[in-house]
Amino acid sequence: MIIEVLKYLPDWNVPREQRLDWLLKYEIPENKQFFKAVTENGDIKELRLRLGILLKESGEFIG
Repeated sequence: MIIEVLKYLPDWNVPREQRLDWLLKYEIPENKQFFKAVTENGDIKELRLRLGILLKESGEFIG
């Protein structure tokens, strides 16, 4: 599955530690800003909401 993702997003081929750093420093804080903007005035401007898909049975992240 990761090969399919890298076909379209080749710059995502980075070590796990770097992805974790991106997640903690950028993606989670931006999601929080997104939800704050939606609840305060609905104006999300350039913010994006990033979502993941987990298998219900195992909790495994699949996308």
